[in-house]
Amino acid sequence: MNFLIENKTATVTILDTNKDDRIFKKCDELTLVHELLHLKLGYMCAPNGLEGALYELHEHSLIYEFSKSLIMAKYGIGLNWFINDDSCIGAPC
Repeated sequence: MNFLIENKTATVTILDTNKDDRIFKKCDELTLVHELLHLKLGYMCAPNGLEGALYELHEHSLIYEFSKSLIMAKYGIGLNWFINDDSCIGAPC
């Protein structure tokens, strides 16, 4: 994701990971929602060192959980859908 605060613009690029013969469950909509939440909630510059790394890990985990919750509410699916079981059956995205 690239963003310019001055222009209030951002570009989110979702890579096509199904270019070869591998098939796995991946929700592009989840990725987009996750990145949009990063933009909406804003980036706070974390301090350097261990404290900053822990802050960023915690922030990223919260945004990921928010993203999953929104997808779950939209499609009426449970948290177990996000468990990587190499299955694409019934995938909402």
